[in-house]
Amino acid sequence: MNNENIKEILKNIGTGEIPADVHKIAQETSNNFSSSLKQAKQPKQHILLEQIMKSRITKLAAAAVIIVAVVLSISVFDKSIGTAYAIEQTIEANRGLWFIHLKCEPSTHGHVDEIWAQFDDNRQLTNLRMNFLDTVDGPKDVVWKEGKAEVWFKANKGIAVLKEKNILAQLKMSYKSFDPKLIGEQLYYVQADEKKQIEIQESRSKDESITITWTRNGFRTVYKVDPETKLLQQFEKYELKDGEYKFLGRTRYLDYNQPFDPEIFVLNPPAEVMRADQTTQEVGMAKGDLSEEEIAVEMTRQFLEALIDQDYTKVGKLIANIPAEWVKQQPFGKTKYIRIVSIGKPVPYTKTGSLRVPCKVEIEKDGKITVQSIAPCIRQVYGQPERRQIIDVL
Repeated sequence: MNNENIKEILKNIGTGEIPADVHKIAQETSNNFSSSLKQAKQPKQHILLEQIMKSRITKLAAAAVIIVAVVLSISVFDKSIGTAYAIEQTIEANRGLWFIHLKCEPSTHGHVDEIWAQFDDNRQLTNLRMNFLDTVDGPKDVVWKEGKAEVWFKANKGIAVLKEKNILAQLKMSYKSFDPKLIGEQLYYVQADEKKQIEIQESRSKDESITITWTRNGFRTVYKVDPETKLLQQFEKYELKDGEYKFLGRTRYLDYNQPFDPEIFVLNPPAEVMRADQTTQEVGMAKGDLSEEEIAVEMTRQFLEALIDQDYTKVGKLIANIPAEWVKQQPFGKTKYIRIVSIGKPVPYTKTGSLRVPCKVEIEKDGKITVQSIAPCIRQVYGQPERRQIIDVL
């Protein structure tokens, strides 16, 4: 095909009359493209163009075929590249995220139920709220911002204010467990590893999600991506048992960048809920060189002695730094203690992950001296491995 042929093609574009030999070349080139796509693991436009230039078709003929393909709407790039989903699209879509709201299903013991997270322009977390329906401390809500965490222990009707640079580390969570940006980046690197099993299923309509399936070590995660926004909609986890993948749980993204009430990141408990600020002074006792059992016994002794002396400020400090006025309202604050009868050997209390110290103490009740059995529970101060505190009195 010479320059005159090309001129003829261009001349005939307006009439739609295309020489028969061009149709033949277009079909042949299209077949070559299809063959190239099958051989290429990750087809790129420059790979396809290289295939063109290496074929027996001359550069001028290839240019003419491309022109004809456009006119006839026979675009080999349309299906293989133009509409093909790539994980990079989700990564790019995530760059503009500044607010997410997600829900975990089903709600299980010790795991977060719902999360709200706000990010700044540099993708740094600025505000975080997590609600837990069932933990060793009962249901609780956590709000984190500016290096502080407020934890509302709903069963105990108390809020603890804690110093916390990395709230997720303390909760044994990671950003990868819910941050769509990090999830997208992880999938991007996984797909580049030939040893990893990852599959992408395109959507067939705007109402059908793109599906990404990642299988590894007896576990499978199925991600759903919105075909229009390319944002993550949800992911489900499965575990291989008895030759079948069993459903473990689902995380659904409810909101992306939607206007929200700033009060989401503020705890608003009832007036009777006690607030203990652990950021203003030291809490509990330093463990020092004592063993866990020894520090539990020593804290119990000092706790009982403070009750006998009616030193409610010290009692409050040993119990998460709670106010003295709140101590006085508790059953042990209203009781008159006389003397310590015995302090037993600490035993594990698995319900709260603490050591429970059984003891007996003389009390005065209705003008009579009786012996009461109580059991303070001692555990590490949140985020302070060198200190211990009393978390409950049974």
